[in-house]
Amino acid sequence: MLKLKMNNKEKFMFIVLFLLITFIEFSIKDLRNYTIDDTYTTFVYAKNIVEGNGSTYNVGEFSSAYTPLLTFVFAFFYMLFRFEDPLLFLKIFNLILTFLAVFVSYFLVSKISNKRIAFLVAILIATNPFINLFSCAGADTILFILFSLLTIYAYILKKNLLASALSAFTFLSRPEGAFLFLLILVHATIKEVSLKTKWTRILKDRLIEIFIFLLISSPWLLFLLLNQGTIFATSVSGKRIIYERFAASIGPIKFSYLLVPDLLVTIPIVFIAAFAFITRLNRNDVLKENFLIDAWWIMIILVHMFFAFSVHTYRYLTPAIPFVYISILLFLERLKKAKIDIISISFIILLLLNLGELYFIIPRAAEVNSFYSSFFEVSEWIINNTAPSDRIALGELGIIKWVTGRYVVDVAGILNPDASKFTSADSFYYYLKISNAKYFIVPTRYLDGSNPLYEKSRYNRLIEKDLEFSGVEWTFYEVP
Repeated sequence: MLKLKMNNKEKFMFIVLFLLITFIEFSIKDLRNYTIDDTYTTFVYAKNIVEGNGSTYNVGEFSSAYTPLLTFVFAFFYMLFRFEDPLLFLKIFNLILTFLAVFVSYFLVSKISNKRIAFLVAILIATNPFINLFSCAGADTILFILFSLLTIYAYILKKNLLASALSAFTFLSRPEGAFLFLLILVHATIKEVSLKTKWTRILKDRLIEIFIFLLISSPWLLFLLLNQGTIFATSVSGKRIIYERFAASIGPIKFSYLLVPDLLVTIPIVFIAAFAFITRLNRNDVLKENFLIDAWWIMIILVHMFFAFSVHTYRYLTPAIPFVYISILLFLERLKKAKIDIISISFIILLLLNLGELYFIIPRAAEVNSFYSSFFEVSEWIINNTAPSDRIALGELGIIKWVTGRYVVDVAGILNPDASKFTSADSFYYYLKISNAKYFIVPTRYLDGSNPLYEKSRYNRLIEKDLEFSGVEWTFYEVP
């Protein structure tokens, strides 16, 4: 097992860090301003599983637009508490997982460096605003971070079989976790070759590690394959279609630019870490386990920048942040011969950036983006003004489905990947008709022409009506 022994000073430090994380988590007053649909979508799946409806979003129709580990964790807690609104649970859930991530990161860095650097990394992770932000929005983020840290820590302790098992759980947290397992296989092979280990031994070790990884992850993959003919969740297939169209419509240069704005502070830090990585890119350093830390955060960024799994960059690049911190501070430690304490100075700068983002950028962004609060008011309007049997077509599926319990017709290709292919007014109208949708509801801001999924020309055959909730304009389309 992993060694996590502590002395009294470390115990006191972790108590202080836990209180710090708790303060940050609950200093955000309006939880709903920080909530996006994905988490509620996951809860709908979890609720249906607990109630015996299987892997469904609309009961009776198979769907797999979720990450399995998070969904089954949610299902377990929903079975225990049956909460009507999961917001408070999400805060507590993220609080615990964030603390565990800080806890593991401390021991990980202590193993490859020293306790001073480990303590500084722990503080930076604990105070990072993006990690705290996604307690209610995309809760799989912190689960993915935790298992990534556990996997690399097990590997550094030379527990390769345990690392293989943990990397399978990383994969079940988010599909890109498979890349971490591949990095471990490659790095372990390079190390053993450098030690002149026999190839038969190397091959045997890799096969055992692959077996363990597949033993844990294959039930989910087989489940998908048997039920839908592919190992990719419906949300992955649907997003691929959407973002292919999105990238094609605006061009690769502009598309790449759109991936940057939400990380205005984090991007410079990433460039610093990249420079640190390049300066120690030599044979001796590549053979060290901490090289894997650099390779992993770079892999996370490459996956999302070039494969364009999502334009929500600030969310999907967040798992790279803890490893970026580790990379920077380990690099600076190598410059400790300098007369000035560059590690402390850099730590203070990074900490001030965290606090600045947390208490200036994010609360301000919450005021601007509080339109997610309007989703709850829209849900109440639907309950009071439409028949229970009316089907509602939506691009944002989670909150409205959770609150209303109505049958949802997916127009974004998340539940039904083919839905995003109906681009013309006639084909989209046909899709809504064969789906028996009564209404199509969308925030008016989505209709600004920036996303081809919400091109207004698609809705020419629908009857339009504008409403306002919490100061946010919504457009209601009735399907004639």
